[in-house]
Amino acid sequence: MSTARRLLRAVGAAASPEARATDLDGTNDYLSRASDFTGNADGKTFTFSAWVYLDSEGTNNAYLYNTAGLVCYLSNNSVQFSGRNAASTLIFSTNSVSIPSDTWTHLLMSVDLTSAALRWFYVDDVNRTSDLAWSPYTNDTLNTTNALHSVGANTGGGDKTFGRNADVFLDYTYRDLSIEANRRLFTTIDPALGLVPVAPSALGAMSPIMTAFTNPDDLTENLGTGGAWTQNGVMARSNRGPNQFNAVASEFDGGSDWLHVQGLTGRSNASGMTISLNVLAGTNTVASDVVYTMREVGNGNLIILLRT
Repeated sequence: MSTARRLLRAVGAAASPEARATDLDGTNDYLSRASDFTGNADGKTFTFSAWVYLDSEGTNNAYLYNTAGLVCYLSNNSVQFSGRNAASTLIFSTNSVSIPSDTWTHLLMSVDLTSAALRWFYVDDVNRTSDLAWSPYTNDTLNTTNALHSVGANTGGGDKTFGRNADVFLDYTYRDLSIEANRRLFTTIDPALGLVPVAPSALGAMSPIMTAFTNPDDLTENLGTGGAWTQNGVMARSNRGPNQFNAVASEFDGGSDWLHVQGLTGRSNASGMTISLNVLAGTNTVASDVVYTMREVGNGNLIILLRT
């Protein structure tokens, strides 16, 4: 991870809870099962929910969830879904829809393949159903009973996610997501934080077939009925999860840490300007430590020094 990215993934507010999310390195990290979920069954309905954080420093062409009959695929700043029947025939598929990177995003989809009127897709509580081209969309049965299942990679361990995952959920119940109460089963609105995940116990109470990445201290945990995961790679708790405030400060070590940008747009020479910043000086700060400097070649410098 670059210094700039590490600094921007800074400390949260003092009262913020511990991050409920897991880092995935895009190289070794994912969860898998080498046998089918306990009590699994094929059907025409499902609800899928997940919090994702795509890292723009990497190339994400990755599987968020993969089994032979159901796929959620991430490709840089987009997500798409598809499903197949027992004969491996594609029976539903969506186009890619854009989602942001370097921030938490909630994905929520519910489908009943018996009717084109019974399908919903929400991103961060915004209805994106009409943004998807659902083609094909066939009244058929999804092949979800398979020996191999994975989260964060495909079932062969390839195409891994680079970023963070939290609260991945799958059950075989259709829900009308246009009804807000159904969306609040997965997220809630916090007056200070905005959209945040519900408690893991609330997800488990719905008796899904699987959950994943609900507990960074035990990544094998499945709060659903399907049985435990196998952890692949050494994964760690994220610096920030979707259950926390955004970062309010960055820590600089006085040695190798600094941020810079080249070629600012919209700038112009002027005799007046306003700069606002909050700084907490460390105990070893010296008088020559630079807080902010701007240099325009041929037009001199602007330097702000932190004096102790």
